[in-house]
Amino acid sequence: MLKSLWATKRPTPALWRQIPPRISMDSSGIGPSSSSSPSPSSLVDGPPPPPPLKKAIVVLMGWWGAQPRQLDKYVQLYQDILPSAFIIAGTANPKAIFWYDTVELRQFAREGLEAAARTLEQEHLQQQKKTASPSSNPSTEDLPILVHCFSNGGAFVWHQMIQVLENHDKEGDQQQEEDGSRRLLLDHTSVGISSVRSNIRCQIYDSSPAYPALDTGVAALEGSGMIRSRFLLIVVKCFFVMVNGFQAIWSQFQNRPHRIFQFWKDLVEDKSNNIPQGFIYSPIDRMVNVDHLQTFIQERQNRGITVSILTFPDSPHVQHYRYHPEAYKNFVRDFVHRNLIP
Repeated sequence: MLKSLWATKRPTPALWRQIPPRISMDSSGIGPSSSSSPSPSSLVDGPPPPPPLKKAIVVLMGWWGAQPRQLDKYVQLYQDILPSAFIIAGTANPKAIFWYDTVELRQFAREGLEAAARTLEQEHLQQQKKTASPSSNPSTEDLPILVHCFSNGGAFVWHQMIQVLENHDKEGDQQQEEDGSRRLLLDHTSVGISSVRSNIRCQIYDSSPAYPALDTGVAALEGSGMIRSRFLLIVVKCFFVMVNGFQAIWSQFQNRPHRIFQFWKDLVEDKSNNIPQGFIYSPIDRMVNVDHLQTFIQERQNRGITVSILTFPDSPHVQHYRYHPEAYKNFVRDFVHRNLIP
């Protein structure tokens, strides 16, 4: 029956897309490739050259039910700001987000890290080809990574990425899947997960993280559009409330926090990525408990995290760019220039 609840709108495939840079780079890695050099007169009399382009990786994590075409406008946004950026975009399976399936979410998070590791490895090999000695080990630290999360669909994946990165510190690159069926592709790259972690320089939360309360969960169900039948929506809401209520009681019986509240606690207390964070939200957003979010932001600031904030008075959940494109783009551009490619 539950599978039929999604029949009116096809779920988004849980796949990561890798979008190449809009502008290719020359051998120096700081500008567009060109087969000819400017003449001396053009260097003197022509207009000043544009600022150097720098390579980067942007990872976009979509909200619950986000389709690739909906993330495309954010791909375009980052391509306008960083024409030489590699962009990795994906949305976790809607059912994994809805039920907070940590096993599937972590698998998807690992696949995103694998995609970032492959990109770093490709750049690593490109640099090796440009050096005189093939045995040299060039650095990939000049390929910084920005993570952009939308709603809790993206925040859940980011949380699982943090868990994978933390486990790597304890277990090394030979970390295995929970079911023991396969090893990370990261084990087979020359770069490894440690470089992925060290290259993550900053992060943006859009309409997230949302405090995992029942009212925000119900609001997400109503506003997602994933279930278009009103009757089925009522059924799912009732089932959602009952299941979460049972899980809360069971967690209290076991004297441990509910796993979804652990998600919130882990993000508040995260020490593994002391990187600048940006927050974009609206006080009218029913899916984000603004009081909890503002407390979250204050806690991050108290822990020494550099925080940037952009609020809008009238834009709904994950629609801030649609309602305020210029302000949104200016905020992201400034954030990138301050924290990713200063």
